[in-house]
Parts: sequence; structure tokens; C-alpha cells
Amino acid sequence: MRGLVIGALLAMATAAGCSFDSSGNGKASDGGAPRDMGVSIDVATGPLLLVTTSTVTGGVVDLTAEGTLDWLHLGLMDKSDQNHKQQGGLQLTPLLVGGGERRVTQQVTFTWTDGTPRGSASTQGAVGNEAVDRGVTLLAPAGPETRHLKVYVAGDNARGRMLVTLSGNPVPPYQDEVFDFDGAFAGVYEITYRGAVGQVLTATYTAATDPGGGGHIAVAAATLR
Repeated sequence: MRGLVIGALLAMATAAGCSFDSSGNGKASDGGAPRDMGVSIDVATGPLLLVTTSTVTGGVVDLTAEGTLDWLHLGLMDKSDQNHKQQGGLQLTPLLVGGGERRVTQQVTFTWTDGTPRGSASTQGAVGNEAVDRGVTLLAPAGPETRHLKVYVAGDNARGRMLVTLSGNPVPPYQDEVFDFDGAFAGVYEITYRGAVGQVLTATYTAATDPGGGGHIAVAAATLR
């Protein structure tokens, strides 16, 4: 509906001899001197929740470079280990859903040089679970500015379920079970979002099926920019 309203406004303004600059401000286009037409179209406001996914087949993720606002790593040496960006303000909060245990992401290595309590590291550690509806929840602050959260997941002989919501439900929640493999896998969710001051984005990754036979899902890291 909002897109239709904006389209109608643009059509009306153009018919009236008005064009728009790169900031969305209306200007006369009738050949005379430029003048403000009193029309401004802001297309970058309001709540937003977009999610894309991709598999990770190898390589190194530099959390320091990617997490310009904050980053988080789970499971460096033990399931209770949590490392954050030293100057990130602890913006990313992890919650274990039903416990968990340390796992290893066989496809990707995570590194950092600005962390706390461990200043630097290179690891394939993660925190996982093999029971249905158990896993990890991540909380991230929302606001009127657009933010980008990446959540790195992994697993083996399992299917994971991701649920992403904004507090207050200003937009519909996102849910999928994209990563479903007979063997080991690693993937990343890239979440682009925007809300109101005080709102919180919640991303929960859990096991969708009981893998059995040693299967599991895991969350290794997240970055915010």
C-alpha cells in the first residue's frame, strides 16, 4: 500500500512539473529557475525486515572487519564462552534455548583481533544442540536507522529452523528451515532491519527435527553493522 501511495504522489508531482533530487526533495522542472515545490518523499523510513541466506563452503570470517558496530562469538573453548567486540557495547545478547554444548564448524574459521575477554583468536568453535526446539537466541537493538545483522549457523545431519521477529510486531515475522543436510553444513543469515527506538530484533535458531545419531545444529557467531 505504501508503495502505491508513493507511486501516486510521484506521478502527480511529475505531471505538475516537479522532479526529485537524490535526497527526494521536489524541484520545479518547467524550465524556470529551480524552486522548492514543498514535496519530499522519504522512502527509507518505517519498519523493515529482510532476510537472505547462503551456504558457507569454507574460508575465514574476520569478525573484527565485518562487525563494525558489534560482534559475538560463541564456544571458543567451552559452551559458556562468549567473546564480544571490545568497543561494541555488548549490543548482541545470546540466550541458550534448552542448554547446549560446544561444537565445531568444519567449513569456516572465525577470527578477531579486538575482542574481550579474549583479545584475539582463530577458531571453529560454536554452541549447538541436537534436541528439537533447542538452540540459540540472539537479541539485537533496533532503531530508525537500517542495520545489518549476520548470524552464522552450522550443523551436521540435521535441519535447522530460524525465526526472526521485531518486538511489537510492526512487520510479519520471518521463519524458514532452509539448511537441511545429511552431512555437515555451514550457512549465514543476513538480516536487514529497521524499527523504532527501543525495539528489539530476536533471531532464534533451533533444531527442527531430532537428528539422532549424533546430529546437531549450532550457532557460531554474529556481526552487526
